[in-house]
Amino acid sequence: MRIRRATSALLAGALVTGLLGVASASAQAGSPTAGESVSGAAARDAQTLIGPQVVNGRLGDPRAFPSLVAIADRARYLDSGLYDAQVCGGTAVTTTLIITAAHCVFEGGRTTSANQIVVARTPSGALTDPQTQVVTVRSITVNPDYDERTQAGDIAVLDLRVPLEGIEPLLPALPGEDALLTPGGAPAAVAGWGATTGSGRNFPDRFRVGDLTVFPESACGGGRDYTIEGVTFFGYGPGDVDPEVMLCADGVRNGAIVDSCIGDSGGPLIAGTADERRLVGVVSWGPQRCASTFSGVYTRVSAFTSFLRAQGVPFAPTPTDAPSPPTIVNATVTPTAASVTVEPADTGAAPTSYRVTARDAGGRTASCAMPAPQAGEAPATCTLTNLRTARRYTVTAIALTNSIASEPSAPVTVKPADRPRRPRIADVEVLRGGVAVFDVQRLRANGSAFTKKLVVCVPANRRSGLPKRMGDIGARGITIVTGLRTGADYVCRARVANAVGAQRSSAVTLRAR
Repeated sequence: MRIRRATSALLAGALVTGLLGVASASAQAGSPTAGESVSGAAARDAQTLIGPQVVNGRLGDPRAFPSLVAIADRARYLDSGLYDAQVCGGTAVTTTLIITAAHCVFEGGRTTSANQIVVARTPSGALTDPQTQVVTVRSITVNPDYDERTQAGDIAVLDLRVPLEGIEPLLPALPGEDALLTPGGAPAAVAGWGATTGSGRNFPDRFRVGDLTVFPESACGGGRDYTIEGVTFFGYGPGDVDPEVMLCADGVRNGAIVDSCIGDSGGPLIAGTADERRLVGVVSWGPQRCASTFSGVYTRVSAFTSFLRAQGVPFAPTPTDAPSPPTIVNATVTPTAASVTVEPADTGAAPTSYRVTARDAGGRTASCAMPAPQAGEAPATCTLTNLRTARRYTVTAIALTNSIASEPSAPVTVKPADRPRRPRIADVEVLRGGVAVFDVQRLRANGSAFTKKLVVCVPANRRSGLPKRMGDIGARGITIVTGLRTGADYVCRARVANAVGAQRSSAVTLRAR
């Protein structure tokens, strides 16, 4: 993946930011790039910096984003004020813990010193508000799996020395919640003080909000284009985006592309409503020119639950009536579909429904849902459609009790299947005593386990009254058929079957000895 970087001259003495912004629909697509770290003293007026902003967004209401904070270079703040010093955004998940992007506080294999930055909460949403509270940072913890080259794992936690006032913390999404909040086409919102033009210029005093649409994984790691309100976005392929740890999102407002840009890195991508609002993403990287027809890319917060828990980040308490993860007990495939059966756990609340999701190696997904069966009914089963024959899919299921989601089930692997390949009897050796040994080749089940593998020998003279004889095809295709009548002629075929269908080989004729 091509990452978003400023010029080497700027890196030598500039505090540069990430990628969130909103630009015009006429902006040209650029190379995907990563945001910059805060390992220096930056100038907010360095208009050549590449990073995120909200372009074509709307004016932010601080009452709707009470967890949004600004991250600034401390030396520049003391010298010129918060407006000139702000470089990244963040989300308060407690009054003292902030989630932001790793690239905001890490560069060249080293974490920025905590005394180089400050965190601010402005009650009006304006960086120049005299009532803004600015606090210092006690410690910075960067995700140990963060990859500066690919921007995978672009997440970090700041621990503040002084609690922020007026904050309403926003809880991160758990994996089960993420599955419900971020399917392709789901609405989301991003907020920040980043640039408001695609070229990375014109930074606002008051934060702006972008109303976005989450891209399906087919366009975010799957390489397919995606259209929103008549604007077609180019899809990122698996070499650019890993949908396991990243999200793609952009919006369209009055025909113009809404995107994140310079100065918004580390800020929140929020999904859900009311009490179900969750932090689902962190502004991470995007095209060199914001609001192009390549989407912004966000760190998928739910993929880093273990790291965040280790830093003391709270998650929504698991209600006592929450369901436990279900178990996938069966998956039956066809050439383009898979029917998946799940069973509830023995503990936890009784599910009211289930949702099953399949993901292939390229990030393409398919899903299906079904109500939980009533007592005495057949187990819960739904069918994943539009799968690709012979492609492997990882399938997980979640249980829902009303709107409360369980954690995902243990994954299973399915491979949509066709009928088995037609087998071939490569050789046969007839032994004394009515025994024949067969070498059967081309034993390919095409994605579904064999339900039958036999060699069947039928008397050539159907009127002879002799019974047919058969033998199971064993390891490496070797099959032994016994009980053949000495001197009788037989027509033998290999027969195989799976859940989809059956095949048989060409006939081989032999005379028993």
